[in-house]
Amino acid sequence: MKLKTIVVGTDFSSAAAQALAQAELIAGQHEAELILVHASGLDDRGVALLEMAGRVDEPWKAYLDGRLTHSREQLGQLVEEVSARGRRVQPRFVEGHADRAVVDVAQEVGADLIVVGTRGHTGMQRWLLGSVAERVARQAAAHVLVTRQPPTPFAHVLVGTDFSPASALALDAARALVAGDGRIDLLHGYHEPLSVRDEAPAWLDASLREGASSAAESLLRDRSDDRVHLEVMSGAPAPTLRRRLDEGAYDAVFLGSHGKRGLRRMLLGSVTEHTLRGAPCSVFVAHGQ
Repeated sequence: MKLKTIVVGTDFSSAAAQALAQAELIAGQHEAELILVHASGLDDRGVALLEMAGRVDEPWKAYLDGRLTHSREQLGQLVEEVSARGRRVQPRFVEGHADRAVVDVAQEVGADLIVVGTRGHTGMQRWLLGSVAERVARQAAAHVLVTRQPPTPFAHVLVGTDFSPASALALDAARALVAGDGRIDLLHGYHEPLSVRDEAPAWLDASLREGASSAAESLLRDRSDDRVHLEVMSGAPAPTLRRRLDEGAYDAVFLGSHGKRGLRRMLLGSVTEHTLRGAPCSVFVAHGQ
């Protein structure tokens, strides 16, 4: 996997600065171009509400114009700084909300990767509203990297797999981004069928493990890489993945997105979404057909 264009969302916060720094590391590794996207946060609906309230008078207009001008200046200064560090970079200032702005620009330029930071909000407000990072990861067609720590070359990463095409994309992404002779831990968590109410017999566990090992061999057949180390564990995928993340010092976790939508996904979530919300490290969400 070769990255040519990387879109980075920025609101000029410390979390966005971390995301940009990580994107610069990846851009240097792949000689990719960076597109810095900043959204004004003001859309047509917001302007219409102000007009309905009779508040688009000269003081309000001057205030809004001043904020937009300042944001444009900040974006321009940031581009100059990145360019001075030897990166190819372009600015994109978009009127509207951040999640749609980043996703739309990424689609427009054919981005291979989107990088965004997260402020790590938790609790009921976050469950109801989500975050910009979550919404970008959910809506984007391109791969998405959500950063959670200071920038670092990816030397030790975890890849969660269910042996689907989506998780194969996640493994391919990890192989492309892990530096040099780094380590890639490929983890599959399996559990007994729901129809098994009591403790599963030994033969069933052995059969499930054998099936997982066979699927892993098929996945790795065309992906020969000494950096990949497979582990098959008994347990539901999401908690198994989280337990391993808590046990090891990983630079990032890579997961595939199956792209489910609608009420079922909102109520049940997915392994990827649960990990995105709770992982102690950066999360790479691989998107694809």
